[in-house]
Amino acid sequence: MDLKHETKQQDIDVLIKRLQHIQRHVIPTDETDLNIMKYYPKALNVNVIRNENREVIGYLAWKEIGFLNKKAYISSFAVLPEYQNKGYGSKLLNYTIQQISKQNLKEIEVSTWRTNNKALRFYLKHGFQIVKVEGESILLCFVHF
Repeated sequence: MDLKHETKQQDIDVLIKRLQHIQRHVIPTDETDLNIMKYYPKALNVNVIRNENREVIGYLAWKEIGFLNKKAYISSFAVLPEYQNKGYGSKLLNYTIQQISKQNLKEIEVSTWRTNNKALRFYLKHGFQIVKVEGESILLCFVHF
């Protein structure tokens, strides 16, 4: 298993294709955040986790938000179904939390659907707290730095 923060444009171009593949198999969403990497790679941070064959099996995309009260926002997070419930998502999230804390961002926010019980349990298990419920969306926040 390998954790890495992707920064080189050539690596990002290859990575985008793999991440879109993962997205199609895990979360039905548009690919706006991933496509933004093609044009503004520094606007979105992407951490990936690879299997023993060095294939990307999951990713977590986050960006810095806010003006005065800067924080991180997880915009997309997925692990291929066959690698779920094996600790890969936890390792990827913990790696990302360490990275975000080194940038002196004190909060991490993430949104999920109210009906996505698996994601909700995952975030709560990792120290996130529900801060807002609006319609079908739940906003969670992590502040334990």
